[in-house]
Amino acid sequence: MELTDYLLRLNSANEEAKEIRYQSLFNLGEQQTNPNARYYYLTCAKEVKGFIVPQKQFTENMTKPVKIEAIFKAMSTRLNPQKTADVNKTAIFHFPDVNRTFSLTVRRGIVEVQEKKVPNADLQIQMNATTFKLLAAKVKDRKMAYLKGEIKAEPGIGAMTEFMGYFK
Repeated sequence: MELTDYLLRLNSANEEAKEIRYQSLFNLGEQQTNPNARYYYLTCAKEVKGFIVPQKQFTENMTKPVKIEAIFKAMSTRLNPQKTADVNKTAIFHFPDVNRTFSLTVRRGIVEVQEKKVPNADLQIQMNATTFKLLAAKVKDRKMAYLKGEIKAEPGIGAMTEFMGYFK
């Protein structure tokens, strides 16, 4: 089965490799006594045959239960330290619909997240929490949301784009 990974990376239309992969996954699934493992292998086999199309992108409904503080916590692990080695900037994110404010301070390859407004921020961003979740999930485009008035950014969308570019 591992060899089919390589073959399909070289040529994703290779039907023989798909069939071998399908048979391998199906047989592994049939041999499993653990229901989770069985379901996993059989589902993967169905994906190979195209019976199940995995969802590659988040939808708006999928972002509803996500808490904004979880997104900020995740952002702290997604900072590009090489790109921000000489950066010292702070952005404030205000969400008036849920009356919450977060500050992100990027300083020499490290980010600090605080749930409060800090003084002397370089960037002020305001949007509703739903818009933020959709942006984080890449369901919504930042520039289009700005043009539609869903995001307010001071000194502007360019500064916001630069700041968000510090994160992977």
